[in-house]
Amino acid sequence: MKTPSSDLYYLIHALNKAEKRYFKSYAQRHIIGTQNDYMQLFDAIETQKKFDEAKLKKKLVKVIDSKTWASTKKYLYQQVLESLHHFHLSHSIGEKIKTAIHVSRILLNKHLVKQAEKLIAKTQKQIEEYALYEYIPEFFEVQRLYWTLQAQKTSVKDAVWEKLYKEADYAIEQLVHKNKINQLNDTLMAWHWSKGVVKKEEDRAKMGSLVTNDALLVDVDHKNIRLYILAQQVCFFIVC
Repeated sequence: MKTPSSDLYYLIHALNKAEKRYFKSYAQRHIIGTQNDYMQLFDAIETQKKFDEAKLKKKLVKVIDSKTWASTKKYLYQQVLESLHHFHLSHSIGEKIKTAIHVSRILLNKHLVKQAEKLIAKTQKQIEEYALYEYIPEFFEVQRLYWTLQAQKTSVKDAVWEKLYKEADYAIEQLVHKNKINQLNDTLMAWHWSKGVVKKEEDRAKMGSLVTNDALLVDVDHKNIRLYILAQQVCFFIVC
């Protein structure tokens, strides 16, 4: 017999109070028809101290048919994930940027260039301000589409295209550097957790090369304080 999935149980129990309130409000707007079934399943799982599918089925036997039990769980799981996405959308600058890129492309495809122009400018400013260069490849395609549409109506100077591509090249360089810092960060953390105090001379040499890596010279500029502090901790253990 297939073991019942506990994913939905752990997802619901991972929600904080604000996320649970939001989900219930979200469900009222997005779950149509058999909304009561899903909400009763949600409430039943929320009150369980330990995952027990047999008890859930018994408790909800008059609410959810056995034939639709699996699909009901799956649908509720997706609804919870979607509600989390929308809940955190307003708190995540990255999500705002992704939404802005998507909306900008839609406006441009409809040839609403003027409406897209302000949104594109704002998005570029946010990407630069928060150093979120990972969004540049997709955003660059939106910028290209914008200037292509502009070129169809009026002449666009070569300097504009040159500036566009220079900015893209710079962003890619920053992304490569950011990835290098992230790699150092993850490597140092992994060593810190697994090695603790570094004793072997070979390990000290490896750790020392990581801590003194040139990428750390601009660490504070990249706001990567966690890496900076961790590097100091590791230095203490290996006597830099």
